[in-house]
Amino acid sequence: VRMVSAVEEPGDMMIVKSVNTQTIHAGLSISNAGKASITTSVVGKIGTSKIELTAKLQKYNTSKKSWTTIKSWAKTVKATRGSNNPTYQLTSKGTYRSYITAVVWKDGKSEKVGASSEKKVY
Repeated sequence: VRMVSAVEEPGDMMIVKSVNTQTIHAGLSISNAGKASITTSVVGKIGTSKIELTAKLQKYNTSKKSWTTIKSWAKTVKATRGSNNPTYQLTSKGTYRSYITAVVWKDGKSEKVGASSEKKVY
């Protein structure tokens, strides 16, 4: 599995320099009441047969200086494009982001891509 990272411009729709993937997107919004709305999408190139998406909600751990996954949602679509747009009620203040990983299948070969959203403070 070939891994392509697409995190240079968080939160934007990115054109990925890859074999199987055309674009990938991760977005996050948080309401004043703490409802996190995650938007993720992947568009494969012509001939894509399957996309395995995992959307993750992550919180920044200041003591470890790293991101911790709070919740993840997996979905598989047999199509050229796929999205996964869950919501989650936050229970604590902090800095959050959404992160997407996807395995894109085309012509019997898989490619793993990933992207993160902009950071949001709650």
